[in-house]
Amino acid sequence: MKELNAAQIMEVSGAGKIQDGVSSWYGSLFSGIFKLTSSFSSALGATEEAAKTNGEELGSKIGAKIEDAISTWVDQLSALIK
Repeated sequence: MKELNAAQIMEVSGAGKIQDGVSSWYGSLFSGIFKLTSSFSSALGATEEAAKTNGEELGSKIGAKIEDAISTWVDQLSALIK
């Protein structure tokens, strides 16, 4: 039987999928908001790339919290089953 490395285990288990999805969604959201307010945002010195990056960072933090909560819930559930 082949041993999996950490990256392969994460890929198989789906770890990080929620965080990646939420990060991407917030990046797109912030980019869209920038486009809607581009004349105002540009006057303040903001760029679309900075808005997208900020959205991705926020989404990553939110996604990590969601994954932590799900992981905790699954651990508690599996402890009850044992």
